[in-house]
Amino acid sequence: EPSGLAMYGDELFVVDEGNARIQVYSVADGAFVRTIFLPEGKPDDTNKWYPKGVALHAEKKDGTPDLFVLEVAISGIEFSSRVQVLNISSGRPNRSFDVPKDVFNPGPSSLGLSGYAHGLAVAGRPLNAVIVGDMIGSSIGVVPHNKGPSLVGGITNPFGFAIYVDRKNADNMKVYVSSLEGGTVHILSPAGEGALKADEKFKIDGASGLTGLRLSADGTKLYACDQGAGCVWILSTVEEAAAA
Repeated sequence: EPSGLAMYGDELFVVDEGNARIQVYSVADGAFVRTIFLPEGKPDDTNKWYPKGVALHAEKKDGTPDLFVLEVAISGIEFSSRVQVLNISSGRPNRSFDVPKDVFNPGPSSLGLSGYAHGLAVAGRPLNAVIVGDMIGSSIGVVPHNKGPSLVGGITNPFGFAIYVDRKNADNMKVYVSSLEGGTVHILSPAGEGALKADEKFKIDGASGLTGLRLSADGTKLYACDQGAGCVWILSTVEEAAAA
């Protein structure tokens, strides 16, 4: 049950939701490399945590990233979310933190953070925050390292994230967010440390259920998985036009 992916160097990290593990593959040929098991093991009657997303972020001085794994616990109609931070080589947990919930009123047509998070990104400066999507609340939650969360509302079923950072100006950041309902991609930008604002959105003609997003290394191409249409859309970004 793949539910998220990330890439570092020549390795691809794929979340296996049903087995509570990260499967690592070679980018070059798709060969299996190793398994990283999540600390609490496979979901069952006693463990209700299901991994829903993964992201990489370097906090060490040597630039080696940690694995950030988004997990959701479901108990009846109650939901809770947390992020586990694991060593990328050994899989040992470094720390974990809860994703805030019961945070409401971000704007029209939104409920806020319900606890049912889906989709994960980790951003450095100028944002310095973990970003999660809330499927029930139709909101984006921005969780900074040192203060309470902020919200961006009005995004129906946010699912996938891709972050663009200008190599010449790190303060020039864009966060692309896919909507599972329809074929809409929202573009957000920082509004100070720990906050995002909605800039614009566009709809992909023919798309019906966008899930994962990825940007090319130079930021000129956006790859959008479409669960409904069963394809991957490849789009030009504004960075490509600026570079032309």
